[in-house]
Amino acid sequence: MDLLDLDVEKLVAGGRGLARWDGMAVFISGAVPGDRLRVRITGRRRHHATAEIVAILQAGPHRITPQCPRFGLCGGCHLQQLPSAQQQGFKKEVIADCLTRIGHFAAETVIAPMEEISPAWQYRRKAGFKIRMVRGKPLLGFHQTGSHKIVDLDHCPVLRPELNALMLPLKSLVASLSIGDHIPQWDVMVGDTGVGMVMHALKSLTPHDHDRCLAFAKEHSLSRLDLQQGRKDRLVSLYQEGSLEYTLEGMTFKFLPIDFIQVNGEANRHLVSKAMALAGRGERAWDLFSGIGNFSLPLARRYEHLLAVEGNRSSLDRLRRNSQRAGLERVETWNGDLFSPDGLDHLQTYPAPDLILIDPPREGAVALCKRLGQFQPKRLVYVSCDPATFSRDAAIVRHLGGELREVIPFDLFPQTYHVEMLGLFAWDG
Repeated sequence: MDLLDLDVEKLVAGGRGLARWDGMAVFISGAVPGDRLRVRITGRRRHHATAEIVAILQAGPHRITPQCPRFGLCGGCHLQQLPSAQQQGFKKEVIADCLTRIGHFAAETVIAPMEEISPAWQYRRKAGFKIRMVRGKPLLGFHQTGSHKIVDLDHCPVLRPELNALMLPLKSLVASLSIGDHIPQWDVMVGDTGVGMVMHALKSLTPHDHDRCLAFAKEHSLSRLDLQQGRKDRLVSLYQEGSLEYTLEGMTFKFLPIDFIQVNGEANRHLVSKAMALAGRGERAWDLFSGIGNFSLPLARRYEHLLAVEGNRSSLDRLRRNSQRAGLERVETWNGDLFSPDGLDHLQTYPAPDLILIDPPREGAVALCKRLGQFQPKRLVYVSCDPATFSRDAAIVRHLGGELREVIPFDLFPQTYHVEMLGLFAWDG
């Protein structure tokens, strides 16, 4: 198709620029509002098209040079062409758009200023490196934008230094293993204490491979090295000389590589602090989708009785151990499925809480929100990483009498279009 010269109006969900061509919306990755671009159409549907930038004819007023030389090819980041202030403004606009368009809220009355609480670079403490052997040489990095091809990296500016330091040595390790062609991914993670790695292998290690992995773990002072084969929640320990842990409110949270933790450690502390300010203090609270206790333990310091509910037994075991280590005996736990009618029926057998805090996965918590009237909370604190599902669920809560008092956005993921948010709902009486 011939090249087109288009003017970018604004950014939309997903961090893409919006332009118009022949009455059709055109979405352009890497664009900036105010850009005039020469683009090539890469896909076309009935009412919209996608395009790639061929040349920047005139840069928008806020365009800057991306820090990473692989930006635009690597799919890990989306907004390096914008300064932090403009990134945050865009994310707040996405939240406002979802609240008004999906939830039918008057967004400007409830959205607080964006919480900027972390460095814009070197913040990410967990990542999954994709790997592919090409003519005996390992490619290691992340997927290309819109592709399963791997962008080979030696360094990533959003990763914590401890993880960047492993990238080149890890390539050498993979090249030395007999099963290098059968390792699709390495997971890496770092806590306030400890560095861990998980090798995803499609074939069993030979004794030589095992010895090479142990030598690597010792040379790079890893706290643990695990092997994952088959089910994603099944790990085989190859090496362990320490633990992975982070601190929060003076408490130690130990975690395993398979556990969910916020990838931005410093921002997580601020997120929890704000959530606790919204939660206040009282007699009884529930922490639903509790994970390893990131919100449970701080809540247990503020409420006389706390129920923590988590569907993953392994994560719940870590929560119990973390609460015991912190001397919090008031934490009651239940391994329950909060997406099933039976699980929600069982939840109703517990005494009604003053507060419910939920931190569901990206798909949100429709079934749970529809049952909130039966649980009779006075307040709900909703932690979300998806403005669209949050807005959908918020409309359900409003229908049940919960007033959306405040939405606080957090820039937990600089250089990407992702945003975290807290919502506070309250019931009168």
